[in-house]
Amino acid sequence: MKKVIVLFLIACISLFQLSLLSSCSKKSEDIVNTPGADCSNPAIQKGPKFSAVESIINSKCISCHNGNQSPNLTTACNIVNEWYGINYRCVEVKTMPQSGPLPTTEQSAITAWVDAGHKYTD
Repeated sequence: MKKVIVLFLIACISLFQLSLLSSCSKKSEDIVNTPGADCSNPAIQKGPKFSAVESIINSKCISCHNGNQSPNLTTACNIVNEWYGINYRCVEVKTMPQSGPLPTTEQSAITAWVDAGHKYTD
């Protein structure tokens, strides 16, 4: 009977530790994926994939999406928040920019950023 109780306690402790580990990783993931946690903090460095997408947005999109037309893509946080629409319109259906589809290299840069997690730090 003592063996059963000891095994039960070990199992409970192991499950408790596992739940702590998984909840910690989820919290840190949530922080990384929350735009306000990184894109609005100037102390956090932009990732290379985000920088490439931001450069594309600034050269091809900002003339229209400058706050006068939705979505507003003038800030890093807005770009991060609008990742789905950027990918959908520029890569999947190729209806943006209005001047014509982006070159394949720029579409690939957007895809790489989206696939990496579409974060400021990617």
